[in-house]
Amino acid sequence: LPQECATTILEERDLMRSALGRVGLMTNEKQKSISLDASANGDMILTGQSADQDDAEERLSVRAEGGAVSVGFNSAYLIEAISHVSGSELRLSFTPAGNSCLVEDPDDPRYRCVVMPMRL
Repeated sequence: LPQECATTILEERDLMRSALGRVGLMTNEKQKSISLDASANGDMILTGQSADQDDAEERLSVRAEGGAVSVGFNSAYLIEAISHVSGSELRLSFTPAGNSCLVEDPDDPRYRCVVMPMRL
């Protein structure tokens, strides 16, 4: 599990899961690749693009600590990790180089899941 995190984001679980689901609809069915871009001031943009050049974008206001982060994920893997958070909020922590994302439940310290990024 990552020990050092450069950026931490807190967001409502259901809002994040819904946004990922909507953006994931517009991606390649096989890879489900989405881009997550978050700024230090709390603006997060999730984008996805299909092979037909259709695209989707969701903007969320999140509570962010640390610097900006820009990383790609398989949306299905991220949704799966978020779905097991039992509380109403979730914490996403990103390593300095964007090598992984630690998904945690702030209400249950026993739940931690690592989601590896993908190149876009």
